[in-house]
Amino acid sequence: MSDNEPQGTQERRGEQPASTWQQTGAEMAGEAKDGVERVATTVRDAAASARDTIATRGSQAIESTGQMVRDQPMTALAVTGLACFAIGMMIGRGRY
Repeated sequence: MSDNEPQGTQERRGEQPASTWQQTGAEMAGEAKDGVERVATTVRDAAASARDTIATRGSQAIESTGQMVRDQPMTALAVTGLACFAIGMMIGRGRY
């Protein structure tokens, strides 16, 4: 709208007044903020669930490994030795 146009001309041309645009922008910003908060809550809940699952399974793995070492100490020693030997071979091959 130019300064020379009479008041009300912008409504006749189908344009909305600035206050309507500001209101619409504020509504959209509020909706966007609500959406971001919902996503943040969902991500936070998923992360907490994953953390609990990992902690539970890690604890179970440690417990079962400990039980295996108590039940079969020689087998556990042999597996550990083979794993260390394999890692040493992989590291050593990179030097030559």
